[in-house]
Amino acid sequence: MKLLAIIFGAALLAATATAQPVFVSVCNFAITNGASPLGRLALGPDGNLYGTTQQGGVNGGGTVYRLTANGTLTALASFGTTLGTSPDAGLTLGSDGNFYGTANSGGSAGDGTFFQFKTNGTLTQLASFTGGNGKSPQADLCLGRDGKFYSLTSAGTGTNNFGTLFRIDTNGNLATLTSFTNGNGAYPNSSLTLGTDGAFYGVTPYGGRTNLNSGSGYGTVFKVTTNGVLTPLFAFSNTNGYYPDGGLALGSDG
Repeated sequence: MKLLAIIFGAALLAATATAQPVFVSVCNFAITNGASPLGRLALGPDGNLYGTTQQGGVNGGGTVYRLTANGTLTALASFGTTLGTSPDAGLTLGSDGNFYGTANSGGSAGDGTFFQFKTNGTLTQLASFTGGNGKSPQADLCLGRDGKFYSLTSAGTGTNNFGTLFRIDTNGNLATLTSFTNGNGAYPNSSLTLGTDGAFYGVTPYGGRTNLNSGSGYGTVFKVTTNGVLTPLFAFSNTNGYYPDGGLALGSDG
């Protein structure tokens, strides 16, 4: 019986080992085509993948690149001070077939930009963040049912600059919908998730319940409507986790 158990265990380990996914590097960044990619990849209408890098490119402020299925990596545009620099978020495909995104810094006040990117390589700044309307956007854009984008800034606006939630359209019309106050969350950097009720849900890495260690809380889960009504739903308390850094995923149960 012991021998059979050993044989079965060895066979199980072998089967498990063969089932493991194989990681294959398909391309390399080399400064000129970008460096330090951080945001997600987005599938383009042409079947290629598109993304951003925080650094590299012609001006050193990052790139927009295209990745084909066979691993061909091409830098299509470079960020600069006016266009924005150091994008933390990836691209989001708009209903018009163009990509949109945010840069963490640069623009008219140095606090970040909202931009449009066309697959022919045209990169256009459409709006600048100025502190008063938010600062340092780091989260991906989320496309709402109204065809407009919703997202967060990690700082700016309000008494203590705890961040904002904003709405923006494909023409660059930017509206700050609400500000975080620490009590309902602080310094959001993760993307929103569109719920089945049409509202958005997200997390903040700080804020909520005040504690002696940080003074700002361990983070929150919140709900926000398209007209800017922000409702904290849950506050982390260390024993159940703290400082959430990723967004929420919509489950099959809603």
